[in-house]
Amino acid sequence: MPTSPPRHVRVPAGIDPGRALLWGVGMLVLAHAAFRAWALYGGWFYLDDFNLLREALAEPLTLHSLLEPYNGHLMPGGRLLAEVVLASGGLDWTVAASLVLALQIAASAACWWMLSSLFGRSLGSVTLLLVYLTSALVVPALHWWTAAVNAVPLQLAMFLAVGAGARYLREGRLRWLLVTVLAVMVGLFFWEKAVLVLPLLGALAFGWYAEGGPLARLRTLLRTRWPAVVLGALLGAGYAAAYLSLAEQVGGQAAEESNVGLVQNAVGTTFGTGVVGGPWRWADFPEPAVGVDPPLWATQSAWVLIAAVVAYSFLRRERTLRAWIMLGGYLAVVVGLTVWGRGGAFGELLGLQPRYLSDVLPVAVICAGLAYLPLQGAAGSSRPREEPLLTRAAPRSLVVGLVLLVAVGGVVSSARFARIWHTTNPTEPYVSNLRQDLAAYGSVDLADTAVAEGVVPALFAPANQLSTYADLWGDGRMRFPEATGQLATLAPDGGIRRAAIELGVRSERGPARRCGWTVTERGRYIPLVGEAFEWTWWVRVGYLASKASPVTVVAGDSEVTTEVQRGLHELFVQVEGAFDKVHILGLEDGATMCVDIVEVGQVVPGGAWE
Repeated sequence: MPTSPPRHVRVPAGIDPGRALLWGVGMLVLAHAAFRAWALYGGWFYLDDFNLLREALAEPLTLHSLLEPYNGHLMPGGRLLAEVVLASGGLDWTVAASLVLALQIAASAACWWMLSSLFGRSLGSVTLLLVYLTSALVVPALHWWTAAVNAVPLQLAMFLAVGAGARYLREGRLRWLLVTVLAVMVGLFFWEKAVLVLPLLGALAFGWYAEGGPLARLRTLLRTRWPAVVLGALLGAGYAAAYLSLAEQVGGQAAEESNVGLVQNAVGTTFGTGVVGGPWRWADFPEPAVGVDPPLWATQSAWVLIAAVVAYSFLRRERTLRAWIMLGGYLAVVVGLTVWGRGGAFGELLGLQPRYLSDVLPVAVICAGLAYLPLQGAAGSSRPREEPLLTRAAPRSLVVGLVLLVAVGGVVSSARFARIWHTTNPTEPYVSNLRQDLAAYGSVDLADTAVAEGVVPALFAPANQLSTYADLWGDGRMRFPEATGQLATLAPDGGIRRAAIELGVRSERGPARRCGWTVTERGRYIPLVGEAFEWTWWVRVGYLASKASPVTVVAGDSEVTTEVQRGLHELFVQVEGAFDKVHILGLEDGATMCVDIVEVGQVVPGGAWE
């Protein structure tokens, strides 16, 4: 495509302007890749990442496993990438981050290709690329790996589909239609939300590549671009049918006041600040997946700037409002889907999470271009007004300053979020300490207690139990018996510690002076000083045995058979139910146990494991 020097830009003699522009774009993409590499490699897995990986570990790679929904999402691409990470040796963050980085570099290059396909190789296209590359609106989804394997491929697919779709609408070549369909299918392979690309393409075709009234535009598209209409309808309907048959149905939350807060926060705060370089400040909860927390004056200033950008385009150019309507419509659909799928009790907080709006930024970039730049080969392209409603153009220095302000703000906001992710994610030290101790001690009998709250919150119960992640974190070296003579548990930092009992109730003092409660092959009931209520308990029996022997412990609804060892030891048994005594029986003939104490309670970290 021949390129001429951008208007009002002086190019030194002997320098090809097109090549200089491409060099500049290349430097921007490389700088962006370096920045994203720093941000990504300093992070680690978090919450859903472990669930996605452990599900991949539990089931062999098959078509069925790829099509298994995850939390309402149909994401075979993400499951396939999880298999790649596991094949590299398990919890290898370098591999996981590299996959996301490669997708992000591809998305950045695709963004430039799309912009140049739509608006040509110009400084306007470079400006839009700069906004995309620097915005923090896409950063939270980038750091959380499970979100990244949805969001980044969707951005890549959107850029490719819109760029190829525009070329098809302009040139009518079927190869570009096939590229468009393939791009959408790639997006759908990673995230069902890519289906929104289809109405986006439809809006682009209806609003810019056809003329006349609504019916005339529709007739034109049906007559001249009917293959696109047919393929788009088949793809959308086919995918919808597949999704509804495969994925569990989520959403349908009742309309609650918190959902109103979700909409207000998502649109007014998260989108409003994120699209112009914000949010500049992040909240301190929940770490590390913090939400936006811009000052009120910053949010208000952001909307003043947005209003000025929209108004200036209308005052200086024709056919601009349709671009902003398309952006508003897409934003409304995305926020509506968030309310439907994730609204309810936590809706207000979710509205402050940019990862739910990560695909809105590419649409905002496209719509800004449609409002301010000539769309190649489009009859409905925006154009300068013959008689501008605002006669005086904005000073070039002001425009450059605002663009730089938005870009610098986005970089600063992104860096601040990355630092939070680097320094406050508790999962890496927790799992690292656990794996180091397992490597040092070998296989360990562990109480199946809840993982530290900061690592997997109690909100995820029962999926917050340690056994849930045993195969992924422990490489088969974590055992969870219901009875053992050496019970361990995890400290809050993930290190292995001896188990101690946080006492709920204990046994009465035994009658034998130097033995406590004497247990023989006939068994013995040992009364407690109170009653343990209906619950899951750990029972610790401190004993001195004359020889090794099988033994059975009965308490509440549980009857557990295990072994005792000769000498002075302790026995830990997990039981369920309510009880006020413990029955010990099943010793071999001639075996005797002196039970000094029986403790009933919950397991807590004790001394160092040896």
